[in-house]
Amino acid sequence: MVHIFLNYPTPSNQQLVLSHGDCWLNNLLFRYNDAGDPVEVMLVDLQSIRKHTPAVDLNYFLFTSFSSPERRLNLEEFLETYYTTFSSLLVAGEAPVPFTLEDLRLEFRRHMIYGCVTRIILTPYVLGEEEDAPEVEDVTENDLEEVAKARMRTIVSMGQREGSFFKTKLLDVFDDMIEAGLLS
Repeated sequence: MVHIFLNYPTPSNQQLVLSHGDCWLNNLLFRYNDAGDPVEVMLVDLQSIRKHTPAVDLNYFLFTSFSSPERRLNLEEFLETYYTTFSSLLVAGEAPVPFTLEDLRLEFRRHMIYGCVTRIILTPYVLGEEEDAPEVEDVTENDLEEVAKARMRTIVSMGQREGSFFKTKLLDVFDDMIEAGLLS
């Protein structure tokens, strides 16, 4: 999984855009109107920006920020909204739109493994309690194997807790992988 997370996503030359690189809910700031409705959103935490396919950011965001049922039910709307906004900004700037909505759909599917792996890796951190956080101060290279074993024990215990949302959220991603043909 770490190999896929670090090395897998190779962008299509046709779809190179300025990509956030760490696009998920915790890196979004919202401004609300008096009625409590969101009227503006800003991405923060910009140290991972690079040229890449938007499919990687979309997978990262949709797999880490939504439950599987929400994402599956609304995927087409998410992709259409992204594409419509992206292409309208380019048109307003008198720049050509380099790819179609269908191209984006295909690229999203091609990079779906990245979204799945990101979900698997980040779910324990996102849904963990304070006591679940790994102790990493003063860890040396000699300690890595024991730290990894302790982390696995923590993740297993998180899944065994009464009423654990963690277990459902983590297992949902395997249904996504089967649906995408990544697992059989």
